[in-house]
Amino acid sequence: MTAPIGILLIDDHELFREGMARLLNGEEGLHVVGQASSLEEAMTILSQQQPEIILLDYDLDTELGISLFALLGSLEVKPQVLLVTAGMPAHAIRAAVDAGAAGILRKDSKPQQLVDAIRQVFVSKELQIEPSPTTSSPILPEPTTRIGNRPLTRRQQLALKGVVDGLSNRAIAEQMHLSEGSVKAIVQELFDWAGVRTRVQLTRLFLERHFSTNPASPSQE
Repeated sequence: MTAPIGILLIDDHELFREGMARLLNGEEGLHVVGQASSLEEAMTILSQQQPEIILLDYDLDTELGISLFALLGSLEVKPQVLLVTAGMPAHAIRAAVDAGAAGILRKDSKPQQLVDAIRQVFVSKELQIEPSPTTSSPILPEPTTRIGNRPLTRRQQLALKGVVDGLSNRAIAEQMHLSEGSVKAIVQELFDWAGVRTRVQLTRLFLERHFSTNPASPSQE
């Protein structure tokens, strides 16, 4: 029998944390191994447990959640970190991605989106980012119409949005009403134009390009 995916919750709001724990413990193959309201509590748990996934809030009352990445350097086996947040400023998104965050999701995401992101990160280690199309201050902006100095076609823009959203080629193909092979070819075009080899690198480049040219992007601090 396969062992469940161990999850550590780090959030200073106890009611939200408890609700998330009940949700995840009710899912087959997932198990919450600990809960913490601060980074100090989290590191104490990590000295005793080895979760595969950490769900981390950005704003932990008197400290910032992304400070955890520096502390994880002392661990022999480092968990994947998914930020689950009400909002983050642009510089924090860049810092989290550069530090190795496995993904960023909004707290108003649907429960199934969170569960799917945990499983996807555990299996593929690919960056999962969930912009919220229903809010006026999304975690991520709409994809740019250019990469560097090169304009993108409409198909390339849509494929880039899918990559930034953390979708698979199959899911992008369904959204664009194309074959999976066509989407794979478009994504390869994006790789070639951007001079990258992976979806994570492409997403990282998009974040860097957007926030360097749009420093006043909306945020929720």
